[in-house]
This record gives sequence, structure tokens and C-alpha cells, in this order.
Amino acid sequence: MKKIIFTLVCILTIILIYFMKKDGKIMIFEISDVNISSKKVINLLNRKQKLNDYIKYINNKNYTLIELLNDINNNKKITNKYYINSLFVKSNYIFLNIGNNDIKYYISNGKSMYDNLDNFIIDYENILRKIKKVSKEQIIIIFDYDLQEKYNDYLYNRLSKFKKEYSVLLFSREDLYNYLKYLY
Repeated sequence: MKKIIFTLVCILTIILIYFMKKDGKIMIFEISDVNISSKKVINLLNRKQKLNDYIKYINNKNYTLIELLNDINNNKKITNKYYINSLFVKSNYIFLNIGNNDIKYYISNGKSMYDNLDNFIIDYENILRKIKKVSKEQIIIIFDYDLQEKYNDYLYNRLSKFKKEYSVLLFSREDLYNYLKYLY
């Protein structure tokens, strides 16, 4: 009988400590190659007092997928406090809004757009594979490319295959806001 009471007290103590330590705050790491405002998402999470930190890594000077892959491989320092791989580990959500400069280049280079998009998908998959090696957190791809409708559909369908394989979510910026609004 004493053993059962002792075991119950231990379990209840562990549960109590867990709930006391859990603050419900989230950290978001956004990697973007275009400067699109995330104020709507930040304001939503701040209003609900859920946001601990929102770190944006924006590089809009012809930043390509290959350069991001190099940053991940070299574990580039993002802020005074964090390296890129540590942000992948610490963040609850990783937003990827990347590849816009690659798309602009593909439009201008005159080669087959479908071949270019296939190369784009290969580079994107390499990035997802590297991130998933480091992080088990939720990756959200923000889909907002400026392409003709047939190419947008093709790219969206190809990126959608990553949902299952890499457990990523694929949203437009507005759908992302609605998703977070639903969660929090």
C-alpha cells in the first residue's frame, strides 16, 4: 500500500512540475527572401500572449535556395544570440518563404519552365531534408510565387508532395494567419 501511495505521489509531482514549467509561449523562425510583413501573425499571437519570440531571417539580395542550403551546412550565425541550426531546434514553427529569387531567374533565363521548376523542387527538398535532420518542429511553407497559373499549379502540386514525406504544411500567407488563429 505504501508503494502505491509513493508511486502516485511521484506521478502527481511530475505532472505538477510539468504544468508549472509549461508556459505555452511559442517561438517562430521565418526564413524569407522577400520582405513581406508578418505583422498580422505577430499581432495575433501577441494579443493572445502566446508569442515568445519571432525571428526573421530576411535576405532579399538575390538570395537563392542554394545559398540557404550553404547557410544551413555552415550553421550561419543569424543573430547575436542564435545560429541557424539552433533556431531550427528551438523554434516551434519554421516558416519558409523562399525561392522567389530563383523563380525570377527561371522566368528570365529562357529555358523550359517545367525543367526549371523541377530543379527548384530538388533544391527545396534538399533544404527540407537538412532542416528535418536537425529539427522535429513544424515546418510551414508559405506559397506566394508570382507565376502564370499553370506554373503555379504545377509548383503547388509538386510542393504538396512534401506534406506527407517531410510533415510540412503548405499555406498562402492568409491561410497561415487563419491556421494560427484557429490554433491559438
